[in-house]
Amino acid sequence: MHVRIKDMHIINVYVPNGESLSSEKFAYKRFFMWALTAYVERYASEPLIVMGDFNIAPHVRDVYAPDHFSKRLLFSPEERVWLRTLMSVGLFDIQHVLLREAKDIQRYTWWDYRNMAYFPEKGLRIDLMLATAKGFDAIDACGVWGQYRQDEKPSDHVPLWCTLKE
Repeated sequence: MHVRIKDMHIINVYVPNGESLSSEKFAYKRFFMWALTAYVERYASEPLIVMGDFNIAPHVRDVYAPDHFSKRLLFSPEERVWLRTLMSVGLFDIQHVLLREAKDIQRYTWWDYRNMAYFPEKGLRIDLMLATAKGFDAIDACGVWGQYRQDEKPSDHVPLWCTLKE
């Protein structure tokens, strides 16, 4: 979904999961990332925020067990290349900037239900908020609502949020 609020473009995405590294769904995820990069590139010189479920953890620090996930879905080298290619059009990771500056911000945004993995320290950061420099300048605040993971029937993801300056 792409909306425009004044001169700010906000694109909310769901990048397909990919199922497994050898599946047709993974090939579709590759195509989706290629198409998303081409689409976003058109707006790279404008105020832009691209946020949502990318189903890719960008860095070692965004995965609770990097060695375990290094050759698996959500953190494979190929997926991280796709994400870096998307970011190379002029986007940077807003949460990464904030996480460097504040120790109390929740890092992870997803926990695996299959392994009963809701422990704050056993997640992945696969929900991302990326922005152009002009997009970042328009952001007043942003974060992760980790408390929603403690609801009675929570999602395996927690929401990201941001507020924009006037």
